[in-house]
Amino acid sequence: MYYDAHTHLNSPELFADAQKYVQNFIDIGWKSMVIVGASDEYNSNSIKILKNYELRVSNWVLKFTFGLHPEILIQNNQIQSLKSKVEDLKKLILDSGCNSAIKPEWKNNVVAVGECGIDLYYPWSEQTLDLQKELFAMQCDLAQELKLPLVIHSRNAFEQTLDVLKNYRDLTVYFHCWGYWPEEVKRLKNFGLKNLYVWFCGNVTYKKADELRESLKLVWEDQLLLETDAPYLSPQIIRWTQNEPANVRYIYDYVSEFLWKEKNALQEQIEKNFRNIYGL
Repeated sequence: MYYDAHTHLNSPELFADAQKYVQNFIDIGWKSMVIVGASDEYNSNSIKILKNYELRVSNWVLKFTFGLHPEILIQNNQIQSLKSKVEDLKKLILDSGCNSAIKPEWKNNVVAVGECGIDLYYPWSEQTLDLQKELFAMQCDLAQELKLPLVIHSRNAFEQTLDVLKNYRDLTVYFHCWGYWPEEVKRLKNFGLKNLYVWFCGNVTYKKADELRESLKLVWEDQLLLETDAPYLSPQIIRWTQNEPANVRYIYDYVSEFLWKEKNALQEQIEKNFRNIYGL
């Protein structure tokens, strides 16, 4: 059974053919995928998927997160009211599955807040750092309030991310699409987070990703999950093609071989971790 712990079936690249990509995932022997929000467009598309009975299939198969990616500030640093944006996000989460009194049939469909965090990849993104930290902290507060895990996007901003998280060590958090080196894994494990998960996607299979693979070795097996981050970061074996949830099987294959861990045992551990982080 396969789990894609972080995918963007709600992205412009995949949304129009979402049913096809779900079927492809079914065909490889699926168990569950988590469709992750990142912007108003992504979140809106998730609602459309959630409302489509054929795509929902069952309450177990498709899960959702809703959040605001730091890129919305990098692209537009003129957003006037972050508080209003996060209030809208809270209402969206409650209406979409965290409040069973509103829509009982959607109970437990929303499993986390995010993705959210800090991104300093672009040369001009530094000028939005204060706003990024503010938006990130607000979503940390929201995760605390709603008692949900937090999906973290952190790129070229490890220190800045920890500077916010030091006030939220009681949260269940996962760093999706791990992009740092072994030293950061060691620091994170000693940082004092109550529940920490580190997730790897297709870039761990790239030929020059030696430092990522060394990081993978250091992550405790009960902290590990695998994801596609589709439509981005296709695994090496199909690199330069559009990624999709079904491609998570290539990541399982690679990680199983790299860690010298029998594939069935890896699948069982991933399932256990998936259930633990989302309380399923």
